[in-house]
Amino acid sequence: MSMRFARDMAGASAVEFAMVAPLVLYSVVALLDVSRYVMTSQALEAGVDRAARVAMVSSADSASVATQDSLRDVVLDHAFLGGATPSVSASWDDGDAKAVGSTVTITASQGFTSYAPYLDGVLGTTMQRSKSTLVIS
Repeated sequence: MSMRFARDMAGASAVEFAMVAPLVLYSVVALLDVSRYVMTSQALEAGVDRAARVAMVSSADSASVATQDSLRDVVLDHAFLGGATPSVSASWDDGDAKAVGSTVTITASQGFTSYAPYLDGVLGTTMQRSKSTLVIS
């Protein structure tokens, strides 16, 4: 009886599937999370770049002066962030004068929640992007 049981291969595929399926599922979830992280990171970077360009040509002497609120709106308008709202700050090296030749720094940070908690140590839970540029007009 025991020899017959040892040679019986019925159910071997089910056992192999049960061993491999969790690994495949974890890999798919990890791939989706990394893709979301990269997409969100690139979108945040694009929004900060766009806000820096707007600030670069919006000095106190121009027709439309860049403010912290207007630059925050630019980041939100140009970044697909999946419903999350990043915190955005803008600072000029000459205070609030915003004169031509001053440097403006735009910083945006946003939390990221992973579908797979085992990736939080790898991806992180907060992403931050910053860009400094010279005000030219």
